[in-house]
Amino acid sequence: NRISIGIESFNTKTLEYISRPIYSLDYIKHVMNELNKYSIFNINFDLIYSLPYETIESINKTLDYIEILKPNHISYYDLIIENKTKLFYDLKNNKIKLLDEDTNLEMERLIDKRLESLGYIKYEISNYAYEGYKSLHNLSYWNLEEYLGLGLSAHSQYDNKRYSNTTNMKEYLSTLDFNMIKSYYDFNEESEYLLMGLRKIEGISLTEYKNKYNIDPIDKYNLNKHIDSGLLEIKDNYLRFTKKGLDLSNIVFEEFV
Repeated sequence: NRISIGIESFNTKTLEYISRPIYSLDYIKHVMNELNKYSIFNINFDLIYSLPYETIESINKTLDYIEILKPNHISYYDLIIENKTKLFYDLKNNKIKLLDEDTNLEMERLIDKRLESLGYIKYEISNYAYEGYKSLHNLSYWNLEEYLGLGLSAHSQYDNKRYSNTTNMKEYLSTLDFNMIKSYYDFNEESEYLLMGLRKIEGISLTEYKNKYNIDPIDKYNLNKHIDSGLLEIKDNYLRFTKKGLDLSNIVFEEFV
């Protein structure tokens, strides 16, 4: 029952570069009011920081708009460069530069601090919600539950396998049956449970993990070194990232991939 609005940024120069519509504050307010007319009040904003031409000032502007608009849920992702995209080729050809790591971290901390001051709870590395509005849909991924994806390019997870539908529209329309599944692959559930579960701020239950897989993840994946270095901690028998660990999470995630 949640509608997500793909805003990405309120910075005009950034939106022009990524060829996205330029949404004004008034326009988003209008969209939300239209949704409210149909009794849809559960609204998420999808945003990305560290995009080209983003600055600390433009991030603050976006956060100012969030303070005015008050969506129930916010997904605020760090930029990931995908192969064969405009951004990928522009970086390769030195047409643009990514933000330096210090600025990237400053943006992340600014987002955390301001959203917390506005009453949002950070419950996953990139997701924030008012009390009672965590995304059950997203939590199913992070808890490694099964899911069914319907439609072009959709992905599913079932019986310890991941499936993906064809990305070709003509092929999809001509095979509207189970033949549309293009590929599948197995995954290591023990490591994937950690990889996904540690994205949650609460972390993973060590008791639950040991009961489920009959192993101690700390011993198997040599995680004591990350506890000693202050990236991970155990609290109430939950293994989770520290604040420092959230900033350096990829160092820990490399243990599982």
